[in-house]
Order: sequence, then structure tokens, then C-alpha cells
Amino acid sequence: MTNTKINIAIVGDFCSFYPHENEISNALRSELSSHELRIVNFEGPLQIGDLHTAGSYFLKQSKDSPSWCLNNGFNIINLANNHAYDFGEEGLKATKQSFGNILTLGSGYWDEVYSVTRVEISGKKIGFFSATSADLSSLKDRWTDLDKYGCPWINHPCVNKVIADAKSKLDYLIVIVHAGVEYMDVPLPEWRDRYYELVDMGADAVVATHAHVPQGFEYYSDKPIFYSLGNFCFYKGEDERYPERWNNGIIASLEICEDRIHAKAIQTFFKNKIVDIDNSKSAKEYLDKLNSYLKDNEKYLKRVDENVINLYKKYEEWLLLGMNSYKIRPLSLRNVYHLLRALITGGLSQRVALHQLREESTRYVLARAYKLLSKTNL
Repeated sequence: MTNTKINIAIVGDFCSFYPHENEISNALRSELSSHELRIVNFEGPLQIGDLHTAGSYFLKQSKDSPSWCLNNGFNIINLANNHAYDFGEEGLKATKQSFGNILTLGSGYWDEVYSVTRVEISGKKIGFFSATSADLSSLKDRWTDLDKYGCPWINHPCVNKVIADAKSKLDYLIVIVHAGVEYMDVPLPEWRDRYYELVDMGADAVVATHAHVPQGFEYYSDKPIFYSLGNFCFYKGEDERYPERWNNGIIASLEICEDRIHAKAIQTFFKNKIVDIDNSKSAKEYLDKLNSYLKDNEKYLKRVDENVINLYKKYEEWLLLGMNSYKIRPLSLRNVYHLLRALITGGLSQRVALHQLREESTRYVLARAYKLLSKTNL
């Protein structure tokens, strides 16, 4: 009997204000085409309707971005992310509709999003469940959100049951999560534990996005977990200044065999408006370094703490702005803008505070930072 293999490629965040300026190299195109299923995280909606975001930073995809993804071979589009609601329900609905009959994940009404999408290929039933953290787009409360259009929340109490029930009817189940801390090169322990739990519930692979930089991957109970794929193609124009590693990405290449999923990381780099495979020695060494953090608990926790201390003030600032409370910080045009906007629009500041209180990573980062700074063991 032939041992059928199915290959799935999942790439990181895509957002382009000018997709006509961007392209994929021939080598990368060939690599992607060797996978039957090709999934991209389409981060940010089309600009339809009123701005609905909780802060001043929002994303809007070009009207040509959907066709760019389709023309470059992606046949499954993931829509569950923290920017999905930047233009509210109307923007998210229009974004989904722009892909026509192409399969999309992670958006819809309650019963639709809190269920697993099934794809049958080569006689195998493969399920996908895609969700985001507690963002404005996520449907969190059945009592109030049943008739709303949005994205599933990865930490909703029903998710574990959804995964466990679905797995009993599937050969393989892949969970895609948009969560974590931007610019951290290791996952927070809270998210790492959550992904372990998803595997315990029945997930055969967990793939995460959101950090905008790569993180390592590991196997837990023989199931691969990718903690952050980084950016695939995130282009806001030539004059935009990008953080370090912003243009580094990972493709989670999953090979489904008869008994398990084999995983490998294909590294990419976006340069001169082209996404290409990165086979450089430095790229390999960097990924090895990221993976090494996950193999040594002492080294891992030390790196987590270093990241948290470097990043917590940003989360603290967002939360305090939302509560109309301000710490004296070095003045900059950006800080002055945030301050004036919060003072003028009380409703907006309350929305910012609500979002920051709900969103898991804000709480995780601040709690860990304050524990470290206070030097308490409590």
C-alpha cells in the first residue's frame, strides 16, 4: 500500500499597502507549490466602513492584496488576528468576501467560528481551527456575542471541547493561533503552556503568529509547535522604519504521513520588495539559537525575563493611556499624539483600557515584569 504524504505550508503575517510592488522569488514559489495546502495569515482588513480600532495604530490592506495572495498560490486564507476588527464587522465581512470561493479560516458568526473547518485530501480528513487572543475582534461572551461577526478567542472555555470533539472525527487537526508578545524572540510561558494544552486536547500541530519576529519551534508529545512565524511580507512603503528581524520569516512546512506530522522550518527574508528563501549560514545559526532556548529551562526563563523587562513599559503605557493616567515619560511626537487623543476622546481611551485589561499578553507581561522588579517570590 502506498504511503500517501500530504504537505502543508503555513506562512506568517502578510500585510501590504502596495502589493503591486512586492513579489515572491522563483525559488520560493517552487517550494510553496510543492505543498498541496498553502496558508497565509492575512493580517488587517480592507478599508471598508469606519475605523474601529482601540488605538491609533491600525492596519488596512490594499484592495489588491487578496488577488496578490491568490495569484501567488495561497489556497487557504487565515483571517483571525488582532487587526481583524480595525474596520469593524463591515471591514471583516468585506475582507472575507473579497476572497470569493477560496477557503478562509477564523471569521464568521459564533457557531461558525467555534467549530473546526474540515478539508479532505488524498483520503485524509484534516481539520483546521484558527483563533486569536482576547482582541476586539474575538467573540468572548455567548450571551452578548452570539449574533456578532468576528473571530474565535483561543482561551474561550469552549475551545478545548471543540478541539477534542472534532479530533474524534478527523485524521489530523491543526490549530493556528494569533497571540503572543510583539518582538519577543521566545514565547511567554503562559502561551507555551496553552499550546501544550491544545496538543493534549487533540491538536496534531500548533502554529502561532503575531510576534512579527521569528521564535523557535519544538515537539511536544511528538507534535510540532511553532511559536511565531514572524512576517512573510509586511510592507508599508520604502520610507517606513522597521524593527530588527521584521523581515525575517518562517514557513511551517508540515508533512503528514500515515502516523504523524513531520515538521521543518523554511526560513524566508523580505528584501528589495522580494520574499525569498534564506539559506544563509547566519539564518540557520539564528534559528538554532531560538530553538536552543526551548531546550534549556534555565536559559529559556532567563531570556523570557530579559524580553519582558525590555518590553513591559510599552504595555504599561497603553494601559495607563486607556485609564487616562499618565507617567512622566520622555516626550516624543508619538507620545504627545497618544496623550492628546486620549484626553479629547474619552470613549476611545475607555476602549483602549478595556482592550488592554482583556488581552492576555498585556496581563502576562505586566505581572511578570512587576514580579521581577519588586523582587517578590509571591
